[in-house]
Amino acid sequence: MVNMNFGSSGRYGTDGYAVFAIFRWKYELFLSLYISISLFFHTLQCFLNVILLDLIIAQIFYDISLA
Repeated sequence: MVNMNFGSSGRYGTDGYAVFAIFRWKYELFLSLYISISLFFHTLQCFLNVILLDLIIAQIFYDISLA
């Protein structure tokens, strides 16, 4: 007979659900790390783009002032 009671044994229910819970924990950890790192690099890229745009505009005004 197949055990259909998922809350019967162990902390996570049956053994198959315990394996699923471990994989879900690792997936959530990987997902949160990925989101944090990508947000950090996105913020860094936006900051560098603003500095680069500021340097380009300053170079244009400098060239205009020399002409």
